[in-house]
Amino acid sequence: MKRNNARSSSSLKIVSIIVLFVLAVSLTGFGLFALTKANELERVGIQTVDSLSRRGHALFSEKHEVSELIRFRQDLLESPQVKGLILYDAEDKLIYAYARNSSFIDLPPRYDRKESISIEEVDLLPRSMEDKLIQRSFREAQTFGSKAIVEVLPFESLFKPMLALLLLLLFSGIFFLLALIAAQSRDRSPAPPDKVVQTFNTEKDCKEHVSPPDKVEDDDLLNKLGNELKRAANFDQDLVLGLISCGRGLSNSERASFFKLLEEHFEYKDLIFEQQDSQAAVVLPNTELEQGLSKFNSFQKMVFNTNTSCRFDIAIGSSSRNGRLIGGERLLGEAQAALRKAESAQDNRLVGFKPDPGKYRAFLAQEKS
Repeated sequence: MKRNNARSSSSLKIVSIIVLFVLAVSLTGFGLFALTKANELERVGIQTVDSLSRRGHALFSEKHEVSELIRFRQDLLESPQVKGLILYDAEDKLIYAYARNSSFIDLPPRYDRKESISIEEVDLLPRSMEDKLIQRSFREAQTFGSKAIVEVLPFESLFKPMLALLLLLLFSGIFFLLALIAAQSRDRSPAPPDKVVQTFNTEKDCKEHVSPPDKVEDDDLLNKLGNELKRAANFDQDLVLGLISCGRGLSNSERASFFKLLEEHFEYKDLIFEQQDSQAAVVLPNTELEQGLSKFNSFQKMVFNTNTSCRFDIAIGSSSRNGRLIGGERLLGEAQAALRKAESAQDNRLVGFKPDPGKYRAFLAQEKS
């Protein structure tokens, strides 16, 4: 199952990288295309404005027929790229003003009374990034100038299809990234307990894992653990000790939530002990190691599924009596060694030590001699 998850995660990574690469290439290509298109349209627009400006100045600087004026306006209407045009003379006085609609031009009220108007009193108003304000000067028989609003990026023909493509690629990239995060989260879920049990096989293992425990300030834990071990020996029962670490410091509210989960999951609340460094100790009486690991594994998964702050960092180390006459300090030392091993692991952050009673007795005999 983990191998399949790894394959799925790897496939999602590859697909996500491809989608993001296509998105980056599309954005770059779209930017270059839009820039090229804008430059081309601006060049054509300037040519159109120059032609209309010369024609309009010649028309309005001399007496003109009404039919010529109508034809000139018709030519402006048939030039969709030009959204506004004003002509002015060498003294910057307005000669002629045209706009496709009133939103593109701001004229003073005096314009209707045919009074002389300075070009500074007239504003052409580009409304979006599609439009560009172009100003031109002409020095021919007479000096004159023009201002025009020219469409350089037509939204309908250029932006709509590109925008649809970019949105599609963007949402695809977001989808695959979320799927990748979900796959990675599943990969980090706790491993099944039957894959993490480790046993004492050599004398070296015994010496490593029955070393004296780290200093424990909680005398209540050692006292209750010792009493439970005596009771287990009297009734020839097994017993499991588990140490659970969150891997980092917890705030008061996080600590309260974590211990509430412990009390909900494990049967004996008086056998749950709060330890230093965001750790907890749990004693499971009349329980074999495999059963204890199964309970710890289900707790590990419950923490993972509740989305608590330590869901990715939780590690559990445990050991069991397993037919031995053993004191609380020694069992605690074994659980601490298991916890250190679990904390250092990339996967399988649940480790249990199952000592061989015969080899354990031989080890104790060798220690005494």
